[in-house]
Amino acid sequence: MSSGITYNNSMYFSIDGTRIPDPSRYDYSSQSLDTSAERDTKGLLHRKMVATKYNVSLEWQALDYETASNILRMVKSPKIEFGFPCPEVPITTNSGRHIGNYYAGDRKVSVVKAVGTDKTKWVASLQFDLIEY
Repeated sequence: MSSGITYNNSMYFSIDGTRIPDPSRYDYSSQSLDTSAERDTKGLLHRKMVATKYNVSLEWQALDYETASNILRMVKSPKIEFGFPCPEVPITTNSGRHIGNYYAGDRKVSVVKAVGTDKTKWVASLQFDLIEY
């Protein structure tokens, strides 16, 4: 973060306990996992739900090159602890954040030369999904 850019991190996204800049956008989906689910002769569903797992899509529009590089290196491990603000989590639990073990899917990076007075700098946009174990 040497470029002098100030990033917002008020939403409290974190990787392995370290705060990262708030993304420009994030989307998530939740999945209910069952060990068994079947319907009886009356059509009633009998299921044994064992967990809810999340898939989080993150996107940053413009980061300085060093910050983008730091984030990409943080998600390179096969397993990371990721925390994000989740409307499904009560605000009294982890400040409304879901924290779990994740891995990164495909990472898309776009790098462009900065415009303005310092044309030696580069600006990066990142996009990737974090999938819960």
